[in-house]
Amino acid sequence: MKRWFLWINIVWLFLPMTVYAWEHPPDAIQVYYQKKPVLEHVEYDEADSFEIISDDSKIQVLIDDRDVPIVWEEHKGSVPFSKQAHHVQIVKEKTIIKEFWIQEPKPVYAHAQFVSTTEGQWSLQVTFDAPIADEIYMLVQKEEQVIDEIACQNQKEIPYKLQNGVFKVHLYDRQNPNHVLKINDQDTFTFHFSETEPEIQTEVNEISGSRDKELLIHWPEFVKEKSVIVDQMVVEADDRFVLKATEGQQKTVSVVLKATDLFGRTALKPVDVLLDAKPPVLTLLHGQQPVMANQLYILYEKKEFIFFWDEPIEQQLDIYVNDQKIPSGQLNTLWQSLKNKDRLKLVCQGKDLQGNISSYSYEFQYQTQIESLLLQASTVQKKSEKVVQVQTKDPYFGSYLDSRSIWRTWKKNEDQKIILEKKEVHLQDRTKPMMRFMAENGGSLSHLQKGDVLRLTLLNTESYSNDHFTDIQINGKKMDADQIHKDALHNEYVLITLKDKETKIVASAEDKSGNIAEIQQTFTLEETKFYGYWLLVIPGLVGILGLLWKVKHGKIKGS
Repeated sequence: MKRWFLWINIVWLFLPMTVYAWEHPPDAIQVYYQKKPVLEHVEYDEADSFEIISDDSKIQVLIDDRDVPIVWEEHKGSVPFSKQAHHVQIVKEKTIIKEFWIQEPKPVYAHAQFVSTTEGQWSLQVTFDAPIADEIYMLVQKEEQVIDEIACQNQKEIPYKLQNGVFKVHLYDRQNPNHVLKINDQDTFTFHFSETEPEIQTEVNEISGSRDKELLIHWPEFVKEKSVIVDQMVVEADDRFVLKATEGQQKTVSVVLKATDLFGRTALKPVDVLLDAKPPVLTLLHGQQPVMANQLYILYEKKEFIFFWDEPIEQQLDIYVNDQKIPSGQLNTLWQSLKNKDRLKLVCQGKDLQGNISSYSYEFQYQTQIESLLLQASTVQKKSEKVVQVQTKDPYFGSYLDSRSIWRTWKKNEDQKIILEKKEVHLQDRTKPMMRFMAENGGSLSHLQKGDVLRLTLLNTESYSNDHFTDIQINGKKMDADQIHKDALHNEYVLITLKDKETKIVASAEDKSGNIAEIQQTFTLEETKFYGYWLLVIPGLVGILGLLWKVKHGKIKGS
């Protein structure tokens, strides 16, 4: 019994020593980093060395296959290493007894977005994949000044109320400044917040030596999407575009710019850019007739030259008379001074606001009317005229209020020759019909007697007028239409015999254009005086009495 009790005490006495010896054999090695045992991996922190606890100072440490010295202090050894180190091996007698890998701390990625409340207040919301275990902080800067520092430890989501300004937000680890921390894959998340809506600014600039134009775009800051549409086609969004002009053409290019900022607010900017590569066009009129460039015109009338450009221009005109250049002067005054068979040459250059230049040359020769008649008699074919539609206004002699407009439409025929297709004459008759009274047989209207005849004539002033009486009344009584006659000149007239002491005549007439005229006049017969009759009667009576006396006395003598 005593023997068994003795053995139990012996085992109990040596058991702890046996366990310790089993757990800590003489060649066991322990490795610590930041006071934490190292297993297979080490996350690099600010500390640049790890500790080895071993009774054997003959061990060897290889870092990335390079021998690294161990600084021993009793049973503890210190091994320095850098952030760039990866693989650590502890070797004893050429045998690897422990190895591990050094790696950087696991990166932390956060996602930032902007949210708006129903009241229109905006906030920055930073969200992590999982609650943060490390001592990480969110640093907020405004206009380069730190305005806030927010602890993120044990947080998965951090809201931050915004105000106007430029912000920079980044995360940092107080224990490990080298810890990779990113917001939206950026080391520093920068944005601009404004309560006002985003706006796009543009500039259109001329390109020297070209009709092309440059469109410069000033986008809002911190946009997440932007697009450019040119003539309904989407093109790559950029800050500068060159819009190409087409030679000889004038066109307007429509550009629509669109930008969406980080807060989902959209700005639209339509821009219309005029590309003008079309030279200005000149129409030269002689009187009211257009003339073509690079042709010789024989003119028989000295009508005024009129220049019509299709757009605002800066004009330069060179004048030549009989091939001699004339100093600048009044063209139409000079034209009036030319003599028979003198030649006039005009070289006209126009430059528009875009810098497009066109030049025209015209040649004319003046001939007198006799020359004109001889030339017309010998001319069989007329020269073709310019393809143009032009309105002219020619006055009629004798009716200065009337005018006519002639529209001519020109086209090219199958032989590509320019021919007159249509000619339309539009009359504007503003002259009222004209009526007048005359005494028949050359009498005087101021000395009318009973039985005298008046003629009321409606003058046929123009063939196109078709003037005609519409009503004639004599002392209120309407004349019959069959009493209206026409003379050899196609003038309508009526004959009125005066019977009453006073005769009131009212007549109205109308022409084809609706112009109406009215004439009214009262004619009074002249009174016959008593002594006037006796002046006629007494000489007759004297003559008759003398004849009777002669007859009587002649018979007596004869008997």
